Amino acid sequence: ADRAKEASVINNNSDNIPKKSRPPQKISEFECPICFEYKTDIELVHSEERGLHESQLRGDLSSHRMCRDCRTLYHKDNCPFCKAPMQQLAPAVDAGETDFVKGIVDYYYTHPSINKDPTYCASAIIEWQLFEMMTNDSNTSIAMSRAAQLLLSNTTFLALLHRGVSLNQPFLRDSAGLFFRLYGMYVHDELLTDIPPSSAKLLTEVVEAILVPLEQAPPLALHGHNLGALYQQALMAWLCAWTTFSSPRVQEQAHTAGALSILVRRVGDILLHYLRCKSSREEKQQFRREVMERIYPDVAEMAQQPIWGSAEQDVVFQNFIQPCL
Repeated sequence: ADRAKEASVINNNSDNIPKKSRPPQKISEFECPICFEYKTDIELVHSEERGLHESQLRGDLSSHRMCRDCRTLYHKDNCPFCKAPMQQLAPAVDAGETDFVKGIVDYYYTHPSINKDPTYCASAIIEWQLFEMMTNDSNTSIAMSRAAQLLLSNTTFLALLHRGVSLNQPFLRDSAGLFFRLYGMYVHDELLTDIPPSSAKLLTEVVEAILVPLEQAPPLALHGHNLGALYQQALMAWLCAWTTFSSPRVQEQAHTAGALSILVRRVGDILLHYLRCKSSREEKQQFRREVMERIYPDVAEMAQQPIWGSAEQDVVFQNFIQPCL
């Protein structure tokens, strides 16, 4: 009786929810027990922790589900089935965010030269930056958090990262800006909800898989273009965070103590490490030129004070930018 009453309340509030269900069109569709429509967004109304506690008192709660439309129309805090408190409804995901995430996944998963074309891989952080620029200013941080959340819950994307780490695939390094950005969002709690521990662990493994081989002695053999591009991508990840998340707390974290600032300095130290491994003056000069062909000095100098503290402490400015002026 209670269920029928609650369903009646919701249905009477909207003429858009049909009374008669159609057959499911997709395997991922399930019937909403309120509007009796088959949809893909039907979720438990209890959090996992709350559901476990309540099930011990009330029995199986697995059928206590509602679609997003019904949740939106249901203006109460208690479950319509058992009256227990419901978990808060997560913000709706914008279609542009899902399209962006799908594009990123397809971008990596379907392109045949993903481990051959560094320029193609490097443009991932540009795609991210463009998405930030096209997002409404007042909602940019929320939109980017949701996009990151979608990426880090996408099984195809996560499988790609797992494979990249296990096989030491170069696309991780060549797309480092995107992965640094996601890592920084995780470390500084910029995501709307917690990601699974396995995803958090994987992000850390990706960062280490990119940087550790370059910090060894002797380091991995790479052209100066690859390393200059890596520093530029680290700068772009930092710059995206700096411009998008404008709260004082996040801006403070984006300074010297922030995860992305630490990554930029770490990559800068890698450039200096490679430079010191060059035996002759001619090799050092050639390496400087190669690195600087991939670094935008204006961006590097913009981040100089926040990241390094001063021009004197900026190892990239002192050893690469200034000698090439």
